[in-house]
Amino acid sequence: MTVGSDIAIAVKNKYDLLKNEVLMLKENLRRVDRQITDSLEAKDKAEADVAAMKRRIMLIEEDLEQSTSRLTETTTKLEEASQLAESSESERKTLEARSIEDDERLSQLEDQLKEAKYIAEDADRKYDEAARKLAVTEVDLERSEARLENAERFLPSRMECLPPVPLARCLPFFISMTHISSRVRELNEHYSAKLQEFEKRESQIKTLESTLFDLAAKMKALEAEQHQSAQREESYETTIQDLTERLKALNETEEAYEARIRQLSSQLIETEHRVRMQEAEEARRSAEIKNMEELLNSERKNYEELRKQLDSIVAQF
Repeated sequence: MTVGSDIAIAVKNKYDLLKNEVLMLKENLRRVDRQITDSLEAKDKAEADVAAMKRRIMLIEEDLEQSTSRLTETTTKLEEASQLAESSESERKTLEARSIEDDERLSQLEDQLKEAKYIAEDADRKYDEAARKLAVTEVDLERSEARLENAERFLPSRMECLPPVPLARCLPFFISMTHISSRVRELNEHYSAKLQEFEKRESQIKTLESTLFDLAAKMKALEAEQHQSAQREESYETTIQDLTERLKALNETEEAYEARIRQLSSQLIETEHRVRMQEAEEARRSAEIKNMEELLNSERKNYEELRKQLDSIVAQF
């Protein structure tokens, strides 16, 4: 009985020890299950965070593509505006050069017009003087012709009454008449030449006035074109300034997006690293659970064998 009692006590102690070990294993199993559940929840949360970050990155990339497209479009518009501004500047310089040339030509024409007017006025004075001299000469000629006619009319009757006159006394009279006739012809020729010169000068003055009028019209047209060119240049400068500001804003937005993408990428890498760590921890815990389950099954088998031995011993007693 003493030996049987000792065996029974030993078996009972062994049974209690195995029972306690089984309870501890069950407690560890529940703890590991909770840890696995927490790990799975953390994994799901991390995966959800990763998916959310990926969606945010996709949205930011789409915004970045749109910003890049707008940036390209703005850059193209800026280049076009710059080309238009350069073209306008070149056109303005050309108009300024043409305006300077026209001013110089206009100044030359004004000088020529002043000179032509002075020449015309001088020709008018000479014409008036020649006309006056011609009128005086014509009056003298008329008087001389009248005297000559009177002399010719009364000469035959008086020649009969008068004694013969020497030819030497009549010669000065004929010379004077010849000189007067020659002077009249010279004055007529001079008058005709001055009249032709006056008509020529007047034609030149009209031509100069017409050219001056045309140049004045061209100057007005050039001033209008220059004013329009200045307005276009101002508009181009405003457009370029606006596009430059928009380009600067787009560059700042692009830099902000790139910084945000880098930040989110870093967070994504960190989150993926945590997910991998969680997966590794989960795998380790799964392996630990598997080992514990195998150990628990082994202990259960040992427990069953001990229980059978105990039942056999109890049956023998």
